[in-house]
Amino acid sequence: RIGLSDEAELAEGESVLRRSATPLDAPVNISQMLPAAAIAVPLAARTRQSVITAMTELAAQTGLLWEPEKMAEAVRDRDEMHPTALENVIALRHPRRPMTGSLGEAFLAFGRTETGIPFGSSRGVLTDLFFLICSLNDRDHLRTLARLSRLISDDNPVDDLRQAPDAATVRAVLADREAGLETA
Repeated sequence: RIGLSDEAELAEGESVLRRSATPLDAPVNISQMLPAAAIAVPLAARTRQSVITAMTELAAQTGLLWEPEKMAEAVRDRDEMHPTALENVIALRHPRRPMTGSLGEAFLAFGRTETGIPFGSSRGVLTDLFFLICSLNDRDHLRTLARLSRLISDDNPVDDLRQAPDAATVRAVLADREAGLETA
């Protein structure tokens, strides 16, 4: 449902999740959850299956994902239930359930392919921007998904991510967009 929501619905959903957070829950900060080692521009992949493999291998390079094969299988299983490609050329890859035993901490990975890939968009839009969400529990997974969905809900960050020449620029684009959400 998040992928079908507009900005107002995403903001409301994030607000509800924020209100339900406990005092021990740190605020979700997407740019801080995205280590430079988990960013590939370009991502060497040309098919749906190779994107999933490349993204999980990228995440494993951080040392925070210990079982990339299990994560890839879980992401594929989730994708069979319902594709996670959005209409704005982005796919938010994630397993159906958090994989606590396979992760050192919650984090994100990001990859941009050089060409678009058919990834299950309902309108047949090709996808070239991919996030892998690695969460430790359901609540933080939903909070991360809601925050990330808000960050990419308009064309500006999408265009900037598509033009970003390196990991530092990808993180800066997300940090700038996130700062803009805080002041809005």
